[in-house]
Amino acid sequence: MSLKILKGFREFLPLKDAKMLALTGFHNWFKSSIHKWLQIIHDRSCDRIRNAVETDKLEPVQQGKHSSSAVDVAMCFSQVREIWLQLAWPDSAGAFIFVTRLTDNFCSEAVWYSEMITHKIERNQLGRDHKSFTVQLCIALNNMEHVRVFLGHLPRDLDWQGVERAMEESCGVEGKEQVYKALNGQLFNMDLDLQREAKRLITLLTDKMLPELRRYIQHISLSPDSINNDDAVSPLMKYLKDTMVILTEKLVKENLARVLQSMWELLLRMILDTVTENRGVQVEFYNRFQYTVETLLQFFHARGEGLSLEDMKSGDYKVLDEELRLNKCSSFELIEQYYLEKISLQKTLKHTRFGRISVKCYYDAP
Repeated sequence: MSLKILKGFREFLPLKDAKMLALTGFHNWFKSSIHKWLQIIHDRSCDRIRNAVETDKLEPVQQGKHSSSAVDVAMCFSQVREIWLQLAWPDSAGAFIFVTRLTDNFCSEAVWYSEMITHKIERNQLGRDHKSFTVQLCIALNNMEHVRVFLGHLPRDLDWQGVERAMEESCGVEGKEQVYKALNGQLFNMDLDLQREAKRLITLLTDKMLPELRRYIQHISLSPDSINNDDAVSPLMKYLKDTMVILTEKLVKENLARVLQSMWELLLRMILDTVTENRGVQVEFYNRFQYTVETLLQFFHARGEGLSLEDMKSGDYKVLDEELRLNKCSSFELIEQYYLEKISLQKTLKHTRFGRISVKCYYDAP
């Protein structure tokens, strides 16, 4: 950096003298040193991250929803980034290999951090009550999101576009595409890995909820017809509302949406399993679970503040909705449904070279 400052005085020299300076292209002297520096800084960053996780009490810092380790990791990345910006490598095309290495370091360190914080939560779950465990898990999820958002600024902070332009000038469009694919590929893979670790934590949370959810679903299933639907569903809804208070308070918006989606999918699967296991029951059984699903749908939608109806009404929801609808039908309605499906199928058939046979039926519904 001192040589870079010294070289900056060349602008005060006549042009003919500036061309003969011994410091011209001096940055090439330090290429091997930069590679060594990147390795050293990576090792030291890993040590700092390990220490940050070990000393983290998983308590929110100041007004945030993340804990001290997320702050330490972001600060570590920020310091490395600032040193690189101070170096201001003059050869943008030649900087490609360094920016790629630096990005790879950041991404691998972020993934390693997420894995360590996940292991810490897994170890801490033993002997903890549901509420305190849920709070710590929420903080861990927010830590991952905090680091993920920070690294999302790498394209701007490390001037990826400048590197792309320089490579395009020296190597053409193919060079630019190579830079784009390499750098964005690293960021994309890092994002996938962080999502994987986040899913592991969310699965830990939903697994803790399983016994209670099973009990409330069974309560709905075994409730006699004399009990109205609201009373049958109220224990489940109270449990979900109490849990939602904690999640809404402790999770950032992005993580709250992920957890709610997992809870919604889990409940759909549990209800579908319950309906599938109970055959030959009264229509009221299916009406009650239809009411339960609609109540849950409105709960997770939260008047537009929660999950979108479009996202919720897909996958298992469609399967469950069709299962409940058919089981509520009378025999005559099922027969009619059968013929309607056959007619619909017949309309979609295309003409073939051998022709086709059409059968017309008349069904007199009572």
